[in-house]
Amino acid sequence: MTFDPCLDIPDEALVEAGYDPQSKDEDVVAADYHTFLICGFDTPERQYGLSLLSGNITFAEQQEKSKDYATPIMLNGRRALLEVPSSLNCAVSIETSYGILGVSRVFFRTRSDQNTEEERCIGIEETASIIARYLPEGT
Repeated sequence: MTFDPCLDIPDEALVEAGYDPQSKDEDVVAADYHTFLICGFDTPERQYGLSLLSGNITFAEQQEKSKDYATPIMLNGRRALLEVPSSLNCAVSIETSYGILGVSRVFFRTRSDQNTEEERCIGIEETASIIARYLPEGT
């Protein structure tokens, strides 16, 4: 894999997207033949979290997995999927040469002031666009 969301996204990009770089939480998951580098951040007021997942699952596999709740879009000139699987999550999966970059907004169950279902994806494409700027050329 060539893109690690915990190492390759500068703090200023996270701040631009509305997240606190100091809240970084990183993880690596290897399952069967797929590997995922995962990095999470929170907004400064912990309104919601950002989960960045860089994985070697193919875009076609991701399309099949999310076909019941995904809409194809273009993002920064790349094929992508806007995924809305549940009321606590909204994501964009972006095609890369190594697989996908997933940009997911996660809502905290403990917050009573969460966005309504209709509002939960507002801004997720802009956030994904900011993060995708840092994908290396050719990926």
